[in-house]
Amino acid sequence: MKEIKIKIKKILMGKKPIVIMLHSVDYLNDSCTISFNNFTSFIDCFEKEIRNKKIVLTFDDGFESVYTKCFRYLRERNLPFVCFLVVDFIDKPNYLTKHQLHEMLETGLLTIGSHGMTHAILTKIGYSELKNEIVHSREELEKIFNIPVSLFAYSHGAFNKKCVRLVRKAGYRFAYSATSNLSDYVFFGKYRIPRYNLKNKTVNQVINEVGFYEEKSV
Repeated sequence: MKEIKIKIKKILMGKKPIVIMLHSVDYLNDSCTISFNNFTSFIDCFEKEIRNKKIVLTFDDGFESVYTKCFRYLRERNLPFVCFLVVDFIDKPNYLTKHQLHEMLETGLLTIGSHGMTHAILTKIGYSELKNEIVHSREELEKIFNIPVSLFAYSHGAFNKKCVRLVRKAGYRFAYSATSNLSDYVFFGKYRIPRYNLKNKTVNQVINEVGFYEEKSV
């Protein structure tokens, strides 16, 4: 493990942050879930890099396991994280409640971003629906939590030029997509920031991909 940490620190020196995409933890009905053991192994390995924002943790959709499984673990280590929320999922079974989100916000560790109103595939809907997903979702989250929302994550990782233009026009500062491996991890501007889908990979599986990232100029 010590050799892994040394290698990662070397790779991250002078690089843009690696943004990690997570969904649920230990939730059998989610194909993108990660086991709690793999989650904590990753955190333990890269704790310093997460604290220094060389690695950024993000959770999509707003699964309740962010609170029930991850929050205490992250709070004990004072580690920041982002939740990209689907507005219509809030307070639904297996998803985060407003009360849980407010509690996490009070620690100063949570940043809330928008993941749309309904989790629609943005490249397959009309302009009025697209505006609802991108613009109205931000307005709703700011109203519910009384905070500015400046981050957006494209649902299902799908976007096109129309999406990017509307995200920029809506006033978001950054927008995020997704990639399955570090060999495809390339930055194309602040409205096309990639995220590495951790899924249920072990630390060793991540390390096996790091060599590709090391050779890239990002």
